[in-house]
Amino acid sequence: MIFVEENNEYQIDVTQAIWATDSLNKIFHLAKTQLSDVDFIVETDKEIIFVEYKNSAIKNAVNPAAFNPLDDKKISQVAKKYYDSLTYVNAIDKLERKRKIYIYILEAKNGDSVLRGKAYTKLRKLLPFELQEQNNFKETLIDKFEVLSISEWNIAYPQFPLTKIL
Repeated sequence: MIFVEENNEYQIDVTQAIWATDSLNKIFHLAKTQLSDVDFIVETDKEIIFVEYKNSAIKNAVNPAAFNPLDDKKISQVAKKYYDSLTYVNAIDKLERKRKIYIYILEAKNGDSVLRGKAYTKLRKLLPFELQEQNNFKETLIDKFEVLSISEWNIAYPQFPLTKIL
């Protein structure tokens, strides 16, 4: 399977996944819910990888100067997407004994490692790391979180390449 992101500029090849979807938006919309969704979810034998992708650095981006990835409202939305998507994946029984990984792929004008680091720090505080540290849950809610560029994603997850559509 190959998924194309909403701007039709990049694609992710998930053919090596056990299961993958880019349809949560459609599923949530048809059910008339107020749930938010990550862009892609990929299952491997040991992990469920939730991927939120934002690229305001592409040529066809709508008003890229207005995109502020560090805006508190934007950060809250990105965190909510994880929680809502986690709920869905749990409901379809995909989480047990799998590491839960949330990756925010962030490309923006002047989007360097410093910007990604700041986004990471703000977002991590909103994700359930502390909640699970303070409680003895049967399963973790999240095991790993990263904010990566496209090139960093491709190095970390070469089995699921994210490439520009030619």
